[in-house]
Amino acid sequence: MISPAGPTDRSQPLRPLETLTLAAWFGLLAGIGEAVVLTFRKFVLHASVLRNLDMLWTGPLASMVVLSCLGILFLLVSWVLPRLISWRFIVGVFAVFAFLPMLLAAEQLHRVAAGVLAIGLGVQTLRIVAPRRERFERLVHRSLWALGFAVALVAGGLRGSWALRERRALAALPAASSGSPNVLLLVLDTVAALRLSLYGYPRPNTPHLEEWARRGVRFDRAMSTAPWTLPSHASILTGRWPHELSADWLAPLDGTYPTLAEVLGAHGYASAGFVANSYCSRVFGLQRGFQHYEDFPATPAQILFSSALGRLLMPSYRVRFHKVVRPADAINGELLHWLDDRPENRPFFAFLNYMDAHDPYESPPPYEEQFSDPASIRLVHGLRHDRVIGWSPAEAEAAKGAYDGALAYLDSRLGELFSELERRGLLANTIVIVTADHGEEFGEHGVFYHGNSLYQTVSRVPLIITWTGHLPAGRSVNAAVSLRDLAATVMDLTGVGQSHPFPGRSLERFWSQRAGEAPAPDTLLMKVSYAPKLPRGTPVSRGSMYAVQLGGYRLILNGDGVEELYDFDDSLEVNDLSKEPALADTLAALRASLPSVTKTRVGTKRP
Repeated sequence: MISPAGPTDRSQPLRPLETLTLAAWFGLLAGIGEAVVLTFRKFVLHASVLRNLDMLWTGPLASMVVLSCLGILFLLVSWVLPRLISWRFIVGVFAVFAFLPMLLAAEQLHRVAAGVLAIGLGVQTLRIVAPRRERFERLVHRSLWALGFAVALVAGGLRGSWALRERRALAALPAASSGSPNVLLLVLDTVAALRLSLYGYPRPNTPHLEEWARRGVRFDRAMSTAPWTLPSHASILTGRWPHELSADWLAPLDGTYPTLAEVLGAHGYASAGFVANSYCSRVFGLQRGFQHYEDFPATPAQILFSSALGRLLMPSYRVRFHKVVRPADAINGELLHWLDDRPENRPFFAFLNYMDAHDPYESPPPYEEQFSDPASIRLVHGLRHDRVIGWSPAEAEAAKGAYDGALAYLDSRLGELFSELERRGLLANTIVIVTADHGEEFGEHGVFYHGNSLYQTVSRVPLIITWTGHLPAGRSVNAAVSLRDLAATVMDLTGVGQSHPFPGRSLERFWSQRAGEAPAPDTLLMKVSYAPKLPRGTPVSRGSMYAVQLGGYRLILNGDGVEELYDFDDSLEVNDLSKEPALADTLAALRASLPSVTKTRVGTKRP
């Protein structure tokens, strides 16, 4: 043991084992401290925390790895500059990095303030332990193994409990009806119908979906219920409108209403979810009812991302996206692996969420270059995720090309999945639903990305339903429909019964109608809640927005009371008809169809 720090401290070389031991110890403390703060915020303060329980072990592991790498760097530098890197120096630096994750996890502190406070706490820690170096080192050596064992125990316990819960849930399933069809729900995150060749877009970016649509029913005017992931998925899985649900920017889906997985499970279905978007994770309640659910797999990138220190190594959104978000190939592979192991005597319900078309709109070759040139690709790489207004025309066009390439990549992976499922003989008795949670905006109304407005560019989505031998092939439906009706549709097609808990009506009425008959138009509702952090100039920055669609018209009610009325055939919604005297009755009827929560603001302003 080295003697207490003194005048000779700088002259003594660092010992590799001692340095790495300190790095591992401080790293484990950093991750454990961060996990404690996040757990307190999640379960005591009931705050939204974008981490699942794996953070209890992945955070400490990632922090330990990061500080161990830093310790190796210090050792290398000390061999060249021995007087620069001393024991006191590394203890002080490690202490700063041990406090930083806990302070960042609190979120009330600005990052700069958290950094300054961490430095101050690190200096104070060094002042306390430096005069007691021998005792401190004994504490480190004796407690390191205990900390590591505790983290390993948590990891094994969590993973083991989830596996045990899955086995018990499968064992508790009742018998399924003979011949019950499987259900495969594919949600293509951030895929706008208006930008698919499936719906007439000039660039050929969805040839496989076009071929797939010939097998079943294609809906040409399907509308999401929300312009971003969580409330849209929650609506799909519960059959409820967003204004009825808890799911929102900082709130998960609660247990008020049953989910599709719960109801199908009660009728003997084995179920699994495979999701790429973190807003579809267990954190936000969408896993309810699934026996098997994969959201944050323990990959090296995901483990690193679970720690604040790890995220410092992935500073840009673009880098994080490609390191952490699983591509379509991974999602498909997880599904196929699960299908190999599932109980063969049971029908299955599988839900897949793909995020490949989401910004930053990057796809592997040759898809990235399919609709873009090198200059455009460089422009797209320079776009900031939080910059939702103020793009140049060149940036907008470059983003469109990259987005189209990402769509082409996703389409190719869907084609591969369909081919593999057919090879396995699974498509013969499987209801396949292909849709999207929302679209994407490219400056049509001055804003970009999604979650900012309720225009068709972000609300109109693809929808294809196939079931070989049971649904008409090559049928297209021009009526406006809502994804809210998907839960009722699944109940109808699977034959679960008339007593299911989902509101809405089965979409079956659109392909089983007699010639000359047409179902009455539905009232379609959409909502996006106020997002205070978005810059001024985005529609939703003025308050929560609602939209209602009935017949051929759509009414958008902005948060400041301003109304916009559009003919549905005006797909880019450039001609506001709210001041047209001839449409006064139409406007009044649409107002009356809005949910009661909007009544106090209806018609208070005109543009």
